[in-house]
Amino acid sequence: MLTCISAIVYLVGFSLLLVFTFFLLMQTQNLKVLQEYTIAFIAIYLIALPFYIYLPVTVTGYTLPTVTPLLYNLSPIISQGVRIVDPFLDNCFPSLHAA
Repeated sequence: MLTCISAIVYLVGFSLLLVFTFFLLMQTQNLKVLQEYTIAFIAIYLIALPFYIYLPVTVTGYTLPTVTPLLYNLSPIISQGVRIVDPFLDNCFPSLHAA
């Protein structure tokens, strides 16, 4: 049960939060904050991109090689979706949802 809740928060919650914030700022016509939000979002991705390309790391890390992520065993659809974006599961540095 906890794995399902965590999966929903991870897969839907973070994305929804980013998109909802953008549309909320558009709706309220708060252009200064919208500009800051957009610049910060672009800067985070521009800073993170070289790390994704040149420093790939595995999902579970090098310290615990026997640990398997629960999210990929939850549903084959989730596993296939993740592997479409990252076939070798080696692109988790840096963690963008923490930025």
